[in-house]
Order: sequence, then structure tokens, then C-alpha cells
Amino acid sequence: MTSGRPIALRSKDAHGYWVSQKILDAMEPIPDKVDGGVIIRDSQGKPIGEAASGQRHDKLSNKFPGVFLDNARDLIPIPLPTEEALLKRWEPVVKDAHAVGLTAVHDALLQPNTIDFFHK
Repeated sequence: MTSGRPIALRSKDAHGYWVSQKILDAMEPIPDKVDGGVIIRDSQGKPIGEAASGQRHDKLSNKFPGVFLDNARDLIPIPLPTEEALLKRWEPVVKDAHAVGLTAVHDALLQPNTIDFFHK
């Protein structure tokens, strides 16, 4: 199902991405080093789907061969959401937040287009 598709999965803490081979191909050439970032690689220097602890997760790594941590995430070509997509996400989030009494939320991963959206 994922074969040949450009897929990027963000880790729960947002410090890493697992990416599919299609994404890796679009990123070529991948730099050897990234200031403030890590690209998990095999002994030949090829990006691989391995946990930061060094334990290989074969089921995941077979589908998502690249792991990019911290500043290396900036190398991944992920399109920014459109204003329409942001609005579609925003409305149910606000409704759910208000339903439980939340009046303010924050997001550490705001992009400039998202900030512009909030200002509207």
C-alpha cells in the first residue's frame, strides 16, 4: 500500500520523521551532515529506518527507509497546508477545545503560513 508513495511520518515529539523511499529519491543528493540534525545511516552511509537507540525495527524500516532527526527534518520536502486545509483542521479543534473549557492552545511547529492563517 505504501510502495512508491511519498510518505513522511512525524514522531510524536516532532523531533523526527520516518520517510519512504520515494521521499528519499526526491531529496537526492542527501548531505553527509546537517548542523544540529541527524540522518540515521547504515555502515555504507545510506539512510536507513533505524531507531535512535540503534535497534532496528524491520517492519517499519522496510516501509520507511529514512529517519531524519531535529534539524535534518528541514531537508524533507513536505508541502505546506493550504488555507482551506488549515480551516478544515481548525474548526473541529476549536470546537473540541471549547467543549472542555480550553480557551488557548499553542503549537511549537508553526510555519509562517500557519501564523498568517491565525492572524486572519
